[in-house]
Amino acid sequence: MNKFLQSYGPLALLLAVAFVLNLWGPPLFDLDEGAFSAATLEMLQRGDYVTTWLNGEPRFDKPILIYWLQALSTGLAGTDEFFYRLPSALAAIGWSLALYFFARERFDADRSLVALVFLCSAAGVVVIGRAATADALLNLWLTLAGLDGYRAAVEKNPRALWRAWVWIGLGILTKGPVGAVVPFMALSLYSLVQRDLACWVRVALFWRGWILAALIFLPWYILEYLAQGQAFIDGFFLQHNLGRFTETMESHGGTPLYYIPGILLVSLPFAVWVVRGLASIRLIRQDALLCWCWGWFLFVFLFFSFSGTQLPHYVLYGMTPLVLLMSSYGAGQPSWWFLPALILPALGVFLPDLISVASQTAQDPWIAGALQRGAVQVGWATRLASVVLLALLLVTIWRVSGVSRVYLVGLLHSLFLVLVLLPAAAEVQQAPVKQAAILARDIDQPIVMWRVDMPSFTTYRGQITPRREPVSGEWVFTREGRIDESRLAEIAYRNGGILLARVR
Repeated sequence: MNKFLQSYGPLALLLAVAFVLNLWGPPLFDLDEGAFSAATLEMLQRGDYVTTWLNGEPRFDKPILIYWLQALSTGLAGTDEFFYRLPSALAAIGWSLALYFFARERFDADRSLVALVFLCSAAGVVVIGRAATADALLNLWLTLAGLDGYRAAVEKNPRALWRAWVWIGLGILTKGPVGAVVPFMALSLYSLVQRDLACWVRVALFWRGWILAALIFLPWYILEYLAQGQAFIDGFFLQHNLGRFTETMESHGGTPLYYIPGILLVSLPFAVWVVRGLASIRLIRQDALLCWCWGWFLFVFLFFSFSGTQLPHYVLYGMTPLVLLMSSYGAGQPSWWFLPALILPALGVFLPDLISVASQTAQDPWIAGALQRGAVQVGWATRLASVVLLALLLVTIWRVSGVSRVYLVGLLHSLFLVLVLLPAAAEVQQAPVKQAAILARDIDQPIVMWRVDMPSFTTYRGQITPRREPVSGEWVFTREGRIDESRLAEIAYRNGGILLARVR
C-alpha cells in the first residue's frame, strides 16, 4: 500500500482534491477575492498593466505579479471563478511539490509523503490555495527561496544560491518586502544560532544575487513610481507595508497570543503534530535542517504576533518549515493524534442548526438577512455530506494505520473543505451578491456602491461600480440597514441582507 501511495497517481489525486476540485463552485469571497478579481477585470478593461485600479481608484495594496497572472488566465480563457483562482491553485501545487521533492532528497519515502499530506491538506493552505489572492503565489516563492537558501547556505550549492535570489525577486514582485525579509531572517537566525558568520556573508552579501533580484522586481516599481509618484510611495510602502505592522488596519487587530490558536486552526487536521513538532526546539543546535526550519518559522510567528494587523493566513508564511518539523514524528502515531480531524466535519453536521440559531440573535440587518437565507439554503445536503465524511474519517482513524491513514485522513478532510464547508460559507455570504450583480447587468443606468465594500459585485457585473453616496435617480448596491429605505423608489433585488435599488 505504501508503495502505491508513493506513486504519482495518489499524489496527483491529493493535489487535485485540495486545489482544483470545485474551484469553479463557490462565488468569489469578499473582500479579498473580490478586490483582486475586480482589479484584474479593470486592468483588462483599461489596458493599464502597470497600475492596478479598483472601481476607478488606484489600488496600492499589492505589487503587480498576481494581477498579471490573473489577467493572463482570464484574458485567454474566461472570467468565471475558476480562471481567477487558477494562478493560485497552480502556485499551491508548485508549493506542495517543492516541499515534497526537497523532503525526498533528505528523508525516506514515507516521511516525505507525510510532509506533503500535512501541507496540502492543512485547512489554511487549502483555503488560500483556492483563493484569487496573492498569498498562494507568495508562499510558493517563499518556499522556493527558503529551501534553496538552505541548499545554498548549508549545503553550499552554487546553483541554489542563484535560484534563491530569483525567488526573492519574484516574491518582492508579488507582495513587496516580505518576499525578501522572510528568507533573509531565516538565514540570519540560522547563522546566529550556529555561530556561522561565514555562511551569512556568503549568501546575504552575494551582490550578484541582489542585482539579479533587482532586475526582476525593480522595473515595475520604477514604472509605477513614474505613473503614480508619491501616491505610490505613501500608499504601498507607508500604508500597506509599514502601516500594517505599526497599526491595526481594516479592524484586523489581535494580541501577541493571536497565532497560538491560529496555527492550530490553519493546520487542521494534523494539529497534534504541530504541538509535537514544536517540542523539537531542544535539538535546535544538533541538526542543521532543524535549526534552519526553526529560524524560519520562529521569525514568522513572532513578527506577525507583534504586528498591528493580524490575519490567520500570515502565519502560513512559516508553514513550510513547520511541516518539516511536524514530519519528524512520522505516520505511526496513536489514533487520538487524528481526533482534530473530526472537529470541522462534526460542526458541519450541525451547521444548518447553528446558522438558524445565529440568525435569530443577529442584530445587524445584513448579518441577520444573510443567516436567514443561509438557514434555508444550507440544509440536508450539507448535513448528509458531513455525516458521510465524518463516518469515513472515523473508520479510517480506527481501522487504518501507518502512512495510509495519514493520506486518507488528509484526503477526506480536504474533500469536506472543498465540497461542504467552503460552498456553505459562500452560499451564506456571497451568493446574494453574485445574484444581485448578474441582475444589475441588465440595468443600463449608473449604479454605485454605498456603505459596503463588496468588490465581487463589480467583477460579476463586469463594470466599474464607484463607492459613494447615490444621488437622485441612481441605482445603489448596499446592505440592508445601510440606507434609509424611504429614499428608495424601486427595489430590484432584496435577498440575504443585500439590496439593489433605485433612489427616488
